[in-house]
Amino acid sequence: MFVLLLLLLLLLLLLLLLLLLLLLLLLLLLLLLLLLLLLLLLLLLLLLLLLLLLLLLLLLLLLLLLLLLLLLLLLLLLLLLLLLLLLLLLLLLQLLLLLLLLLLLLLLLLLLLLLLLLLLLLLLLLLLLLLLLLLLLLLLLLLLLLLPLLLLLLIIILIIIIIIIIIIIIIIIIKIIILIIIL
Repeated sequence: MFVLLLLLLLLLLLLLLLLLLLLLLLLLLLLLLLLLLLLLLLLLLLLLLLLLLLLLLLLLLLLLLLLLLLLLLLLLLLLLLLLLLLLLLLLLLQLLLLLLLLLLLLLLLLLLLLLLLLLLLLLLLLLLLLLLLLLLLLLLLLLLLLLPLLLLLLIIILIIIIIIIIIIIIIIIIKIIILIIIL
């Protein structure tokens, strides 16, 4: 009888050791999952930052193009003014020169219209890029807000699993003690 009690106690100790090992393995797995989630979130943040940098570079390029177009517009306006002055001077001299200057004016006006259209297109592109930047900033803010919530949820799940394992160990110990008392 005494030998049976010793064997039961040894079995109880072995079970307790196995349960403790399982608990440690579960804790390690949960920690690995937490690390993987953190790495994924960091990678997402890095990708969003890279996209933001690219959009900023595109915005800078578009701004440079806008400046160049504005300079061209100013030059064309100056040319128009010069041509108008020439027209005023040559009105009394020759009709052919007048016609040629009128044609040049028309061409310059057409160029101005084209440049204005290009400016409008570039402004629309700038607006679209600004909207994309705002959306990316909103995504970054959402990720930064959701990161603590995910960590808190994982910690709560880990605590619940540990409590369940401890309750199972206590129930097994109580059953073994009851069996020993019955024997």
